[in-house]
Amino acid sequence: RRVQAGPQRVPARINRGIARLRAGQPEQALLDLTTSLEQSPSSTVAWRLWSGRSRYGLGQFDAAAADLRRALDLDPQLADAWYFLAIIRFWNHDLDGSVEAFNRADQGDPSGSLLLQRGCVQLARGARPQALADMQAAASATPLQDYAALLLVAAGGPAEALAEHRGRDDW
Repeated sequence: RRVQAGPQRVPARINRGIARLRAGQPEQALLDLTTSLEQSPSSTVAWRLWSGRSRYGLGQFDAAAADLRRALDLDPQLADAWYFLAIIRFWNHDLDGSVEAFNRADQGDPSGSLLLQRGCVQLARGARPQALADMQAAASATPLQDYAALLLVAAGGPAEALAEHRGRDDW
């Protein structure tokens, strides 16, 4: 189905871009998102966030980071933008910046995935107590509890973290 041109169709084009991104089609998603911005500059925050995610999916980390930073300039509370910026900073070997962005993405209710990833970055930067705290918290979250427990023990945490996982069929 073709999305019609015009500012009244911008939300549909943004939604299609998001759907394409989630379907693993970042190039097509970026085209939809770019067109939506041209048609309605007021959609800047959403466009920057999803454009950054599309560029991330294409491996265009510098362009993705620039889009995400622009979205955060407009709305500093965008947890998704902070999350992807944290990952990009990690891949660019900016470990302190990565932890800072993960902390901003946390917003008081971190997911197991965020805790696990932040813990790995903390471990890479030599902040073992913080890494163990994040991994311990992630070990109690589902569905990442099994992997977090393994990483926790590998990082030098208590071996008891694996005890509840032993003997399970799905381990």
